[in-house]
Amino acid sequence: MTEVIPFLKNYYGDLKYHLDSELEQLNHHTCDTPYFSNVGEARDYLGNLRKVISTLSDSKASQSVSASADQRYAGKTWDTALPEGCVQSCRERGLEPVGHFVWLYENAWGLPAPITDEGDRICRVLASTP
Repeated sequence: MTEVIPFLKNYYGDLKYHLDSELEQLNHHTCDTPYFSNVGEARDYLGNLRKVISTLSDSKASQSVSASADQRYAGKTWDTALPEGCVQSCRERGLEPVGHFVWLYENAWGLPAPITDEGDRICRVLASTP
């Protein structure tokens, strides 16, 4: 699945490039892509392709988070949902915790636990910030 996303992004870029030049350029330089009668049809097709790429990317990121959490915290209970206060606190400092942390339940309340190198870096930044 991870191999498909770069190909789709390249395809999207090629279609957008030709559409930005001229609709007939787009129709002329493609073979199995549908023929577009007008720019609106082509833009709708590009919009749908962008949604597919985004959905696949989100799915890949979600799988990566789970795999990373399983690797670092095998046998422990964790959740990908982070408390909003935790996320906001990081973002106010210019840090993005989503995708780099899980909520680890080692006690009744739980705590944020890094799952990536960026998560480790965020921990160091937060530890050194008063």
